[in-house]
Amino acid sequence: MKATASTYSHPKPVCRVDQQTVSSRITSRPRSTFIGERISNHQLHKGRTAAPDDGKCIEDAFWKRKPLHGRQITSVGVLKAYRNDCTSLRSGFFLQKLCLQNILHGNRKITPDQVMREFNREPNRTNMQKLAITRFKAECCLRGLLLNGRRVTPDAVVKGYQSATATLELARFKQECCLRRLSLNGREVTPDKVLGDFPDSPEGRLGMARFKAECCLRGLLLNGQRVTPDEVIEDFPDSPQGRLGIARFKQECCLRGLLLNGQQVTPDSVAKDYQAVNATLELSRFKAECCLRGLRLNGQLVTPDSVVKEYERCDWLYDRDFFLCSFAIECETSVRKAGVRSLILKEKLIREMP
Repeated sequence: MKATASTYSHPKPVCRVDQQTVSSRITSRPRSTFIGERISNHQLHKGRTAAPDDGKCIEDAFWKRKPLHGRQITSVGVLKAYRNDCTSLRSGFFLQKLCLQNILHGNRKITPDQVMREFNREPNRTNMQKLAITRFKAECCLRGLLLNGRRVTPDAVVKGYQSATATLELARFKQECCLRRLSLNGREVTPDKVLGDFPDSPEGRLGMARFKAECCLRGLLLNGQRVTPDEVIEDFPDSPQGRLGIARFKQECCLRGLLLNGQQVTPDSVAKDYQAVNATLELSRFKAECCLRGLRLNGQLVTPDSVVKEYERCDWLYDRDFFLCSFAIECETSVRKAGVRSLILKEKLIREMP
């Protein structure tokens, strides 16, 4: 059973409201890039403040859906633990994650305004706080979420990044504006403009390589010319993150049938690249793609059972659930197609009967 289009992307939690159909986008990231918070839903530390590590352990248990000290962790408990830490932004990050992933908190949705209030709980704004707020505003802008009843404009996000002197973050946001055709100051953001905004630093050069990969996959022109897969590979820096970027791009070439050095990229070569950089989760997700598309690894088809077991062994339960959802949709689609083919064949035989 092969999928005609990518039916599997980064996983999203199952405990959502208004759960959408499976996304067809497969690029990195992410993809909310914010994480965060801790909580104590049980009376573990009566009479004293929860230590930072306590909160982190509690939050980890919440996301992994594992009981802690015999009790199931809830978002309310996580937030209680973080409330005791007035110097941290983790409570804001945690609410942000609940909001962006549509996860209920006390049987209610978290609104963007609630997230902003949590980030602004401490009045003395540090640069880190400014950056966290602007990142969330960027997510609201790109997702069409309202703040104070109004849409967040790209120009407002740009001003926030400029105020926080976040050059790299600003370039990344302009990249999203370019890819989504959002205007800044009433003008279209061109790929050439985005490329020139990345800083001359290791992170900036990695960002440029990732953007060129996007241009290649989307057919966008740079300096009036298409970006070839070979050019993309050459531009990634020789670093762990650069090698991971190459592996991810080769996966895209493999799944889309793009040539590298005049040859098809095989699933086995992609798997080896992920293994070389110890990218276990990316490798598991690629195996899931191979399963959904009927691609072979080491000469054998990847079975759904093997994908599920690998996710469970590593406690990647959201990935597991998202894969099962994708697999169910693919099975249903295949059954429908088989039914249509059977009906067409039946009608053809009837017409040909003497």
